[in-house]
Amino acid sequence: VSATNQDLSLGVEVDSVAVSTVSTVEWLVTVKSATTSTNRRTVKIIALNDGTITNIDYNVYSKLRVGSAISGLSFDVIGNAGNMSLEITASENVDYNVSRITLG
Repeated sequence: VSATNQDLSLGVEVDSVAVSTVSTVEWLVTVKSATTSTNRRTVKIIALNDGTITNIDYNVYSKLRVGSAISGLSFDVIGNAGNMSLEITASENVDYNVSRITLG
């Protein structure tokens, strides 16, 4: 999943998986400032659920940074409508690329 020049100020769901079929997800996420392309972040996020949207745990790790900060950048994993969803928030427009590995 990828997109360019996105306004993520309210938080945007960039990927999701059904909790009924996937218990573990690892996302590799790269975010680049749309205005200053040398400001970049890459993170790995691993998330786990118990088959429901009420019990989800996740960790953002392996955080890499090049250039200056991307204003307001944050990552969240939430349960929504039977899915475990990755959300990205940023205070400036960004380009992003998301890859996913799933385990049953």
